[in-house]
Amino acid sequence: MYDTRTKEVFFKADIERNIPFNRAVKKLPATFIKAPTIGPRAIRSVATLVWRAPGRPTATNIQELVDFNKALRQELHFITGAQTLWYLKIAPVGPSKLKRQLPTLILMAMHRLSEICRYQPLQLESLLTGQKNWLLSEFIQMSPIQFIDEIASEMTGYQFLVPNVRAPS
Repeated sequence: MYDTRTKEVFFKADIERNIPFNRAVKKLPATFIKAPTIGPRAIRSVATLVWRAPGRPTATNIQELVDFNKALRQELHFITGAQTLWYLKIAPVGPSKLKRQLPTLILMAMHRLSEICRYQPLQLESLLTGQKNWLLSEFIQMSPIQFIDEIASEMTGYQFLVPNVRAPS
């Protein structure tokens, strides 16, 4: 978002209505804060970027924006879908989080699942019939699409959305 008064660029988002706002705000990473002046369910990045002439970016402005984006993307991740959705990694409790981007983590998890499937089928059966099987099933279903979307977006610089296809009624 661009604040014309202060000439600053910052990231702004609204927390979805189905998520308890106060609880979500308490779990925000240190790089994001509650922003009631922007909206009732708004959050924003703490970091800002000064941009004096928004219509005429210089090479320096572009590089600053790239660096700003890289810093925010450590916490902020796109979710593939029919609409634009993002999520923030919550502030870690205990050991620090992995410093890897989502496509790398997806590939690592899929590789580990393939190893379990090949070499430890009884463990896989236990995982698939256990209490958290829904989580594993959802990951297996969604991660190939998410992985391809992330790679395509990184390569092209464009955001891809799943078409909102409706079945005939």
